[in-house]
Amino acid sequence: MSKKALIILTIMVTIVLAVSIPVLHSKAQSKKPFVPVLMYHHLQKEGTFDSKKYGGVIIDPERFEKQMLYLKATGYHTITLEQLRDFVLYNKPLPPKPIVITFDDGYLSNYTYAYPILKKLGMKAEINIIVSYVPDEVNKQKPEVVIPHFTWQQAKEMADSGVIEIESHTYDLHGYRSNDFKKIPMVMGPVIINGHLETMEQYKERLYLDFLRSREIIKEKIGKAPICLAYPFGSGNKISDEIAKKVGFEMAFGIKEGVNYYGDNIMKLKRITVKDSDTGQDIVEKINKLSRDTGFIPFWDIKNMWSEKNILSLVIKGIFAGYEDGSFRPNKIISRAEFASLIDRAFLKDKPVLQQEISFKDVSHNAWYYKPIANIVNNGIMKGYEDNTFRPHNPITREEAISVLMKFYEPKENVDFAIFDPADKNDISSWAYDFIKIAYENNLIAGTNIDGKIYIYPKKPLTREEAAVLLDKIVKE
Repeated sequence: MSKKALIILTIMVTIVLAVSIPVLHSKAQSKKPFVPVLMYHHLQKEGTFDSKKYGGVIIDPERFEKQMLYLKATGYHTITLEQLRDFVLYNKPLPPKPIVITFDDGYLSNYTYAYPILKKLGMKAEINIIVSYVPDEVNKQKPEVVIPHFTWQQAKEMADSGVIEIESHTYDLHGYRSNDFKKIPMVMGPVIINGHLETMEQYKERLYLDFLRSREIIKEKIGKAPICLAYPFGSGNKISDEIAKKVGFEMAFGIKEGVNYYGDNIMKLKRITVKDSDTGQDIVEKINKLSRDTGFIPFWDIKNMWSEKNILSLVIKGIFAGYEDGSFRPNKIISRAEFASLIDRAFLKDKPVLQQEISFKDVSHNAWYYKPIANIVNNGIMKGYEDNTFRPHNPITREEAISVLMKFYEPKENVDFAIFDPADKNDISSWAYDFIKIAYENNLIAGTNIDGKIYIYPKKPLTREEAAVLLDKIVKE
């Protein structure tokens, strides 16, 4: 799409571990099931485009990844267009918290950035392509197309993966033309073609041939005919709906904000515009508002935190969870019992649980933390104290936690090690020194810089946020 078209589109768019205690629950949801559909376009690294000029429709890839992590961590399930169709038409059941991810136009950035992120997270999306803009070995990118689009080979790769559905954004109707009074979207009505205003029949024939051509080419190139048409600029009408259905499209997207319910017009499906300033929490807030849902915004207390990505990643892996009020409580101190449960979940889940009993006088067999403590003690990961206590409720210190975690870390080879010379190195226990040194040299910990001096604070209690950052760097995929 040309920069001019993107600007026009912009204007349109603008019109402890909680181990066994904290568990993320969703409060009262709307009684009537619905499906939100998110609308994206182009992804580009922040700082390389004018966000004000494009109204936020260009999304930074890092922010997109955080948005997807958030949706995944908070229980949303991406569904296919067939599932959405069957829900709207026949009220067929869907997984909990269903959502559809859509991209318009077919930018190369969808292949470069979005596709790998979605594939990694096990999520799905669909891309509505402007068919005439797709380059190949014979037909190179059109001169007027400033932002590159992905090729048919790349489209086929994404489609074959099962991650991406390739759908239509028309063959070549993504633009405005004059109707002798004003410029209108080319789908909306008769326009001037070759110096003459179309008749109604010519207008209908133009739509028919374009819609049919887009559908046939996608079927030829991808191996599957598209079922969905995304109207450029949300410009569908009754005539275009009839013609779209006639050529084989079963559903259509506009850009009207809203969520979709059983019985809605399948050719007027609503979407929610995602902007570059939106966090995952912002997206859910939009969904709640549009669906009149009274539920809370999960993980509201880590919004825009530098550690948010680490925390969400571990939530998805089932290592961390939130609390019943939707919080994560990043500054909450982790106890030794909670840390033992973290380690058990993160590293020992694929190992058989050792059945040897432990007999710490402060660890009851009925305590929720008995099994994880028994498992990590029997595996030689953590120890008790000389007085035969484990002290499960005591905070775990940074040096204790780092020493345990480094047992699961394989140092990298051929890296430029950071020089380890913290101002408080004398505060580090002798048994923890080498572990902390390796962690620092491998950039697992950075320390705190105060007036040019680095402090490790080895005796400081570990927080949930700090534990999440450390674990995310060590836990293997």
